[in-house]
Amino acid sequence: MKPSTAVITLSVLSALCSSATLASAAPGTLSKTSPLYPALQQAKGAFKCDGDDCAFTLSDQTGPNGECVNPTIPRIPGNANPTMEEFCAYHQSNPAEQWEMPFRSSQPLNPTVPNGKLIGCIVGNNLFAQEARLLPGWQGKGYNATTGVFTNLVELGMLDDPNAYPGRFYPDYDPVDGVSWKLDYSVNSQIPIIGPVYNFVMDRLMPGRYIRNMGGFEDHMRELAPGVWMGQVYALPYMLSWDLALGNPTPFMINVGVPFILFQSCES
Repeated sequence: MKPSTAVITLSVLSALCSSATLASAAPGTLSKTSPLYPALQQAKGAFKCDGDDCAFTLSDQTGPNGECVNPTIPRIPGNANPTMEEFCAYHQSNPAEQWEMPFRSSQPLNPTVPNGKLIGCIVGNNLFAQEARLLPGWQGKGYNATTGVFTNLVELGMLDDPNAYPGRFYPDYDPVDGVSWKLDYSVNSQIPIIGPVYNFVMDRLMPGRYIRNMGGFEDHMRELAPGVWMGQVYALPYMLSWDLALGNPTPFMINVGVPFILFQSCES
């Protein structure tokens, strides 16, 4: 690790730790009827649970009486109380690698289930992060813990699309990352004709910005501090293209180096 990167990494960890006081148990726990519930019971060994009992709290209901709690934006150098925009602007000019340590060290996972709107930005100054920021109007992600479905939030002028690029989310194990929340786009191609071969091709063929199918990717996400989430983007095997990038012609899943930071939104 380069000295400058190490300093930035320590700064990120210090900022996150300063805001990492876990919210108290709340009435807003995950319903046993949610499709996420059995998956969480199987994966609960990867979460911070009290004994064998794990109360999975909805991320937008972590207050003492189930109310939404606005997250604390981690400090940045020279600014102890930045806005989300200031935080994002600062970290978009720094190496994406600084986020590897916070992501890896966020184990065991907080027993918080993403729910509602999480808004944020893509961070890092590498080529792929800059390319990802060209995706017009991306604001964050929306989660529905009742159905296990997530979407991407897109605003383009008069267009306000809260249902872009849908998929399913659930805890899943990866041999590199361990257990994370997986955001699985591939289950929503919903192409009824020709069959699985056609679906496979459509999921991995990126026709262009905004209209592109995201089935060639999956995201892994963790909560770093109350209401502060981080995700990483992976290209699935044999994903054909991603705008001007070369895609992933290998049989392996590849981290494309596009970290994103999300903050819980308490807006209705």
